[in-house]
Amino acid sequence: MPHAAHSRLQSSRLLLTGLALSAAVGCAPVPEAKVNQAIEQAADEAETPRLIGARGPLTLAEGKAVLGWLQTEARESDVLARHVAIEQAIAETPLVVGNDTQLLRDGAQAFHAIFAAIRQARKHVHLEYYIVQDVQDDGEHLSDLLTAKRQEGVQVAVIYDSYGSGSTPTQFFDRLKAAGVQFVSFNSLNPLEARAGYSPNDRDHRKILVVDGALAIVGGVNLSTDYESGSLATSKKPGQAPPEYWRDTDLQIEGPVVAQLQKLFLDSWTQQKGPALEDGDFFRP
Repeated sequence: MPHAAHSRLQSSRLLLTGLALSAAVGCAPVPEAKVNQAIEQAADEAETPRLIGARGPLTLAEGKAVLGWLQTEARESDVLARHVAIEQAIAETPLVVGNDTQLLRDGAQAFHAIFAAIRQARKHVHLEYYIVQDVQDDGEHLSDLLTAKRQEGVQVAVIYDSYGSGSTPTQFFDRLKAAGVQFVSFNSLNPLEARAGYSPNDRDHRKILVVDGALAIVGGVNLSTDYESGSLATSKKPGQAPPEYWRDTDLQIEGPVVAQLQKLFLDSWTQQKGPALEDGDFFRP
């Protein structure tokens, strides 16, 4: 194995994070023909995936070394090779290696990680969620935390879906706006505010947090109180059903792929005609 590839392999616990991950958390149209072609062709006939890392594109030898290492982890079948080909067909961009990832198994773990990430922010906090509510973690409410970060001078910008967050009390938004938090309502349902040429069903189902351009959390967990109970909270009294909870999973990522998630947020902000964001050094060198 080339030394450069070996060093990249050692740089993280989970090396291959597809840029398609960022596409999967949105509602962008999927190139169906390309995906079908990737599904139908045999794994050994698939185009060699393009891989990039923190220092730029990997050489062919380095890319094969990364995929070979991953294949030894997958072992039993060609599922991995097929999956990588399909991911790249969806994203239409190279896959990004060299990322450190952590699985957040349910809402309770995700909220704990989200609050911790926001607390450590020094420059900016960007959130793009289908549902935004005043959730809490260990007794601290999201509104209190975001207000405190603004008081520290941290830029806080939030994109929320106008339908998904339709039941969120206006007092939540009013308080944060008064603190200097900037908001964009994705595809407003108000006909006086709606952009021409969009469908009312065109909704923003992304769940993305980006902090200082260095750390991101993505997945299926909305900023909704439905996710506050952990999936292990199954204690019950005799004769009673276990408590209900929503079960989704998030992924915390640090590494070069965070820049792609940051770009997704900024693109959405611009497309939705959000107010100008002060230069916050959004991308790490």
